[in-house]
Amino acid sequence: MNTDLFERKKYLSGNLLQMDEQYWFSSAYRKNKDLTIIRVNTPRATLNEASNFQSFLIQSLKNKNFNVIIDFGSCEFIDSTFIGTIVKTFNMTISNSKNLSFVVHNKRQSTLFTMNKLDRIFGIYTNLELALKNTNVN
Repeated sequence: MNTDLFERKKYLSGNLLQMDEQYWFSSAYRKNKDLTIIRVNTPRATLNEASNFQSFLIQSLKNKNFNVIIDFGSCEFIDSTFIGTIVKTFNMTISNSKNLSFVVHNKRQSTLFTMNKLDRIFGIYTNLELALKNTNVN
């Protein structure tokens, strides 16, 4: 998304923000691979969506111990509050998990993870296929 003020106003007045909250996030569990893929389907992952995502993440990960890939493929913008919510919730919910990886599709998103040094702790991939290939699945 362009950071031009006109573009932001156009975005904020558009239908994208009127998307039903139940479609903001989705998950798929692959039992045979001990893996859950969580997709963030909203175009902006910010402080405004963080609490909803935290609730969704807690429900998705409750009492499970497996690899997790969070795919930001539909996101155009991610802020550090949203990332912080993920890390905090992940550590609280399944501290014994094997692996947490992120799929980020553009350089701006990738820079956020690098600036916060999350690339040293978690796997950061440019597409889902690469993340699946490099995630330690059973």
